[in-house]
Amino acid sequence: MKRLRYEWDIESVDEHGDIQDHNFRDKLSEFEGKLRSEIPLAKHEKLVLVRDELDIDGGTIGRSWAYVENGQIEESFKDSGGGDVTPVPLRFIKELRQSIFCN
Repeated sequence: MKRLRYEWDIESVDEHGDIQDHNFRDKLSEFEGKLRSEIPLAKHEKLVLVRDELDIDGGTIGRSWAYVENGQIEESFKDSGGGDVTPVPLRFIKELRQSIFCN
């Protein structure tokens, strides 16, 4: 039986778009420690919802991503090849709409 884990992440990227660092949180409200002047994110940062499929021992067996652009999250998670995996659950869309990232 597999389980799912979701985490919000602010990725720091370099000038080539390569990811240099991650800042994971369970809830968007946990990012409110960032100064409001830093929201929206700097050009070198991207907000993404990460979806992990876990085996019964907690090991990751699949990972997909849904990026946020201009306050909107993608409709579905994408795999590493860019293919659709599954729709983003409504609870995360609502969480984003109520967050400082859309204000």
